[in-house]
Amino acid sequence: METKTSNMKTVLAISLYFLLLTFYTNAQVLKAGFNLANISVTNDGDVDENKVLASFQAGISGDIRLTNILYLQPGLIFSGKGSKTTEGDPNGNTWYQATTNPFYVEIPVNLVFKTPGKGLRFFAGAGPYLGIGIAGKIK
Repeated sequence: METKTSNMKTVLAISLYFLLLTFYTNAQVLKAGFNLANISVTNDGDVDENKVLASFQAGISGDIRLTNILYLQPGLIFSGKGSKTTEGDPNGNTWYQATTNPFYVEIPVNLVFKTPGKGLRFFAGAGPYLGIGIAGKIK
């Protein structure tokens, strides 16, 4: 019962965030992209080989003007990550191969500097994000 309540609170919080993003932004931007996900493991991790896994991301972000050159840019992004790994001797009993495909809802909040004017403009931004694992599979 506690897990259902926790999941419902998470869904409610994400929905509220999305509604606020929609109503209080000057411009909304749909985003879509292609991810090449992988992992890096040290020798202590004993992963013999890892390969890139192709995935995707899609979401929305918006600009909230704070000043003429400073914007707050929140977003909501659905993103796939993962990797393909193998470990052990392929001829031995301990060899295995795994493909990991986790999916996340990411909530970035960036502070963005944009130069004023028309035509060619410069912008730079940075900020934290919260990633919540919502689904995935391992084969």
